[in-house]
Amino acid sequence: MTACCAAQFGHYSTLIMAFICYLLAHLEFAAAPDVMLCLPGGILLGMGFGLSVPLVNHLTVEISQPQERGRQLARLSMAIFGGQFMAAFMTYLPGHLSMAFFAAAILAAINIIAIYKVSVRCN
Repeated sequence: MTACCAAQFGHYSTLIMAFICYLLAHLEFAAAPDVMLCLPGGILLGMGFGLSVPLVNHLTVEISQPQERGRQLARLSMAIFGGQFMAAFMTYLPGHLSMAFFAAAILAAINIIAIYKVSVRCN
């Protein structure tokens, strides 16, 4: 799916679509009153991961110098899995859990803007 989207829309547009999925998923998690209503958020989050993780892996390989490729992929893996590890600590955040999801949605929006600005500069 990622290769098809990236070929049709371009790398940056596919990353923007992924972060839009992340944004909508986190807003859904923040607004859902019970677990059953989190299902669409889970689907959107999965779509975001499916669009972004393979593409970022590919871009890392494509952009990195051959002698740095392994190191850059290791850093990417640490960042991805480090984020998944840190997500487990969300239950310890003070206040209502929906605020953490709103914060994640804001970060996704910031990334959408940043990726768009980079895409305009590179094209």
